Amino acid sequence: SRSKSPKGKKAIGGAVPTTAADPPQKAGGDREASKEAAKRREKMRQQHSAKAEEVKSRTDAVQAVLQSQGLQKTFTSAEPNLRKIFEFFAGWKGKADAMNVAGFLKLGECFGLLSKEALQVIFRQAGGQEIPFEAFRRALFSCVVKVADAEGAAKSGEDEGQVWAKGFRALCRHMHLN
Repeated sequence: SRSKSPKGKKAIGGAVPTTAADPPQKAGGDREASKEAAKRREKMRQQHSAKAEEVKSRTDAVQAVLQSQGLQKTFTSAEPNLRKIFEFFAGWKGKADAMNVAGFLKLGECFGLLSKEALQVIFRQAGGQEIPFEAFRRALFSCVVKVADAEGAAKSGEDEGQVWAKGFRALCRHMHLN
């Protein structure tokens, strides 16, 4: 299609030709845009780096609590009943030595742990397709951490690790594990 340009000349494809009256492009305009883009990229890199450091720190804190003597005692005292629960829900739609996501979701529903969406995320993080008993314990602990985060337990002034350990012991009592 053809259209008329401001001076009455026809332009091909609807484009308006430039004239001497058009303002000239700034020579430094490209340099300024490039500097701004570089600043944005650097800011995004710093934010990403800070987030990655926060996640690593958080993961290290969770691992430290999982390996703590107090939580290991809780795992040991709850293990027989925790294993029975694991085997029951692992056998729900799978095999008794590894739990699939359907069994984990049913466990979450029965004990009112978290939403199905949150449980699916935790399950994928714990093992993907199936989780063995050891990963099951970590997955339950991850549920406690998620609940503590949602309730803002860290802002209470109490040490996060202590909040998580207390929460796990409370979950064990709720599930009648010890």
